[in-house]
Amino acid sequence: MKVLITGATGTVGGGALKFALSHPAITTVYVLSRRELAFTHPKLKVLLKTDYKTYTPTELEQLQGVSACIWALGAPTGGMDIHTLVPRVARDAFFEHLAPAIPGGGPFTFVLTSGLLVVRDQERWLPGFLKPLQIRGKVEGEFAEFEKQHEGKWRTMVARPASVLKEGTTSMLPYRFQIDSLALGAALVTLASSEDSKGRTLENLELREVGQKALAATPAK
Repeated sequence: MKVLITGATGTVGGGALKFALSHPAITTVYVLSRRELAFTHPKLKVLLKTDYKTYTPTELEQLQGVSACIWALGAPTGGMDIHTLVPRVARDAFFEHLAPAIPGGGPFTFVLTSGLLVVRDQERWLPGFLKPLQIRGKVEGEFAEFEKQHEGKWRTMVARPASVLKEGTTSMLPYRFQIDSLALGAALVTLASSEDSKGRTLENLELREVGQKALAATPAK
C-alpha cells in the first residue's frame, strides 16, 4: 500500500509518518513538504512542494499508485485557505488523477484531520471569533458529501483530536481532552489503511483508543 502524508514536519503529521514507516502493510510513504526532512528511510519519498493550491502533471504522475492520503497540513490557528481551499484542491486532484489508478479498483481514502471544537452545523449561531470553526465544519461536511456522491470510489475519514501532545510531554488538561501525537498518528494510519466500507468521523476518545491499540500491535520504531 502506498500512502501520502501532508504536514509531516508538524506534530500530527510527524506522528503519522513515524507510524506509517513502521507499518508492515505500507510499502511507500510519500510526503509533500516545503522542505527536506531531517532523516531518510527506505520507504520514504519526499516530494518538495511550495504551492498547495495546484498540482502539476509531474507531481500527480509521481504519486500514481497512492491509495490514501493523511491530511495534516496547517496549524489550527493557520490562515483559512490552508483549511478550506487547499484541501479542496487536493481532493479534486486526487480524485481525478489518483483514484482511477488504485490497484484493485478500491476507493481512495482521504483522512481529514480536523479538530475537537469544529462545528459542522452551518445554521448554528457562533460569535465572530469562532466562525473559523464553522467554516472548517463546512469543509468536513463537503468531504463527507463527496463520498456519498462518489460511492465506491472515494472514502472520507474525519479525525477530530483534542489537544495533541508532543512525544514525551504532559498536559494539565483532563485526560479526555488530550491525545499523544504517536497515538494520534497511529490512529490516522489505521484509518487510512482500514478496510471499512464507508468513511466515518472519530472524536478524540475513539482516536486514542484506535491509536493505542494500533501501537500495541505494531510499535512505532
